[in-house]
Amino acid sequence: MTRLFNSDMVAGLIGLVITYVFYSAREANWSPLSAQWPNAILVFTGVVSLLLIVKAVVSAAPEPIFDEKNPIRMFWAMGLLIVWIILLPRLGYILTSTLMFYAMWFVVGQGVIREENSFRQFPLLSHLRAVAIAGALAVGSHMLFSRVLFVPLPRGPMGW
Repeated sequence: MTRLFNSDMVAGLIGLVITYVFYSAREANWSPLSAQWPNAILVFTGVVSLLLIVKAVVSAAPEPIFDEKNPIRMFWAMGLLIVWIILLPRLGYILTSTLMFYAMWFVVGQGVIREENSFRQFPLLSHLRAVAIAGALAVGSHMLFSRVLFVPLPRGPMGW
């Protein structure tokens, strides 16, 4: 039996809880300039959460949560995120993120192929394309965070 939930309401409430937790954890001795970025994120998260709750009330659309034919993929994805967090300070952002993006592509992509009843393996070109895209995503997000938003990211043993 599949239980139905209003996923917009659930996401909005979780977002409000996360917003409150981070709001209450702010340091009081921050200068106004250093508090701009965290405050902007808190306002954005709070507004999006409230909009999700309003949407859930106005047009409720219950749907199954975790309606996954194979929940093993979900656990693999959570495991990959935990491994990413562990390896991040050791290997650096770019290398760890490239590996994680590629691994996520493989885990999610294999599941899609199996659901379509096609058990053929990915061709080599698909793997090379996925590694190139994963590397571009890692480098692009690193440039965005380090050069535009001035968020320091972990450097690996090679200095990047």
